[in-house]
Amino acid sequence: MNKFKGTITSVKLKKGVSTKGDWASVEFEVTESNPENPEYPQIGLFDMFKNGDNIKYATGFEETYPIGTEVNVEFHLKKNTYTKKDGTQGAFYKTSCWRCEKVGEQPQPTAAQMGDDSDDGLPDFLQD
Repeated sequence: MNKFKGTITSVKLKKGVSTKGDWASVEFEVTESNPENPEYPQIGLFDMFKNGDNIKYATGFEETYPIGTEVNVEFHLKKNTYTKKDGTQGAFYKTSCWRCEKVGEQPQPTAAQMGDDSDDGLPDFLQD
């Protein structure tokens, strides 16, 4: 797992429809918060692709994380291959975000932490 902490400096949203349904992709740029060399901060470009019921996470990204928001990004490095029209293989590389959280944001509490002590049938050690 790779992590990057910084401030969102740009956001681009793309939407479309494929044979599998609606999709949305958001690309966002994050500038490193505490660079070793302040004159040359690292800048990461991350993407998040969503389809189906999860499309709302991409389309609502800029509302949830406006430009200027300091975030922690967890990401994977990916290589996608495809076949070009001429039959040769091509590839492109992505830095895919799988979690983005505002710095200082508290994780969502579990039902047990919120005081919901209803019996859900799970053993005690599985409830948290």
